[in-house]
Amino acid sequence: TCDSEDGVCAACYGRDLARGTLVGFEERLAEHGFVRIHRSRIVNRRHVRSVAGNDSGDFTVTLDDGRQIGGGRRWREALKLS
Repeated sequence: TCDSEDGVCAACYGRDLARGTLVGFEERLAEHGFVRIHRSRIVNRRHVRSVAGNDSGDFTVTLDDGRQIGGGRRWREALKLS
């Protein structure tokens, strides 16, 4: 996963740390299965176990390690299509 605050994202790759914008990570990682689920979050689809919606249209993604991450209704369709 990659979380962003103030437009700057930090992501760990093993021992390496990369910094950049979330848009930049989204573009570079799309070919590796990453998809945006919120204005400040991207996840790797290969690790999504389930997606559960709520009445407002927002949703929660459960990853294969059990972590739950909130997603925004604006990005729900992109998660289904990718």
